[in-house]
Amino acid sequence: MYINIFVGPYPDCRRCNYTKGQVWFPDPKNCHLYYICDKIDRMDGSWYFRVYHPTCGQLFWDQDRLTCVRSVPKNADCDIGDVVTWDPPSTTYAPCPYKRMADPRFFQSKDNDLEIFQCTVGFEFFDSDDPCTCIPVKAIDPTCDNELLLHFPYEIDFDDITCHKAKGYSYGQDGGHVKIVYDNDRQENVAEFDGKSRIEVPFMRNWLQDQNQQAWTVTAWVKREQGPYDYVGIVDNGDCKDSASFLLYGNVESGNAVAYGGIAANSGFPATVTGSYVMPYNAWVQLGVVYNGHDVKLYVNGVLQNVLTVPLGGAMLNTQNPLYIGMQGCCDENPGYFKGRIDDVSDIHLVAKT
Repeated sequence: MYINIFVGPYPDCRRCNYTKGQVWFPDPKNCHLYYICDKIDRMDGSWYFRVYHPTCGQLFWDQDRLTCVRSVPKNADCDIGDVVTWDPPSTTYAPCPYKRMADPRFFQSKDNDLEIFQCTVGFEFFDSDDPCTCIPVKAIDPTCDNELLLHFPYEIDFDDITCHKAKGYSYGQDGGHVKIVYDNDRQENVAEFDGKSRIEVPFMRNWLQDQNQQAWTVTAWVKREQGPYDYVGIVDNGDCKDSASFLLYGNVESGNAVAYGGIAANSGFPATVTGSYVMPYNAWVQLGVVYNGHDVKLYVNGVLQNVLTVPLGGAMLNTQNPLYIGMQGCCDENPGYFKGRIDDVSDIHLVAKT
């Protein structure tokens, strides 16, 4: 089984023959494993080379045919001494002309931010002077945290990164959609909502059924723009027929969006808590709602805003709805779409994080 990592010294791509397509170099430590040197054209007519190993999985690499085969090829009895190697480069590597972007699969020219490139699937950019190229991504299994249910960082897609791997899907009205963009203030990728779109996470549908869940924490980073609705939904799992188990909103009055949160426990309707904090335009704030079995607390940027005692308390209400992000989760005529950016819907905890 060949593993898609570098073995031995790096090939010197300056010895490639500068033609389109691929150039092959043998690996001096393994006569059946070759480097591929891909010539990649830039938009300005220049080019660069990306170096990597071919991957065969459970198959075997046949250099004569330049492909993976089911059985050991006939030429597999070669000797390391028969392999022609290249001379090491006589000059030092020039400074890497590229820089890695927030999504490590992408990199851009240091001289021209509009010149953007993408690594092939399974690779990410390594922006040191040597090798200044795309390298295989190391697979990291998510760690299960008994206190953390879901975490959406929006670095690459809309999906959760915990061991639950809950999928998120973009939906919208009138052509609306959510997209991943880079935010200069956060210095990372975030989800951008256009005021007529949402993310749905089916994983939360009926999740609270028979859970007897009496502690909960939800937080999200939010940068608001002016939108058309009286309520701007940030996190919610209710609809017009069923009240939400939990929610984070902006309650808009005369253009001002006051932070607003709630938890539904036994009563069928959320016990909502608000304060005097007005969500600003075009500035990041962190909102959080916490339930400890009897009190609902609203936080803004880690500071407690208000506390409300839930009349009946106890276990949280279950709903048959997905988790909505960027929408109130209510009627089509007033869906309460959020306009702006949301990041790190993280820390959906199964404990009260105060």
